[in-house]
Amino acid sequence: MTTRSTIFLLGFIICLNVNSFSEDIVLKSGKTYKNIDVFKQEADRLLITHPGGMATIYLKDCPEDIQRKYNYNSSAADTAKTERE
Repeated sequence: MTTRSTIFLLGFIICLNVNSFSEDIVLKSGKTYKNIDVFKQEADRLLITHPGGMATIYLKDCPEDIQRKYNYNSSAADTAKTERE
């Protein structure tokens, strides 16, 4: 394998992300984010990109299935929020 193809392969692998598959999320309020990509997950929130730009979605505002998917824990979320402030 050449150096060039090795660098390309490593770059491709680095760009892969478990949550990089686009999905739609509808918050409890009814607000919908379409074609989101989660680029960072924290205890209390998801940082996402979507066709309109970037956003922060708080997991407490998400339906239970999304909370489960991202392992939301209200105690850990409260701790994370306090530490950030």
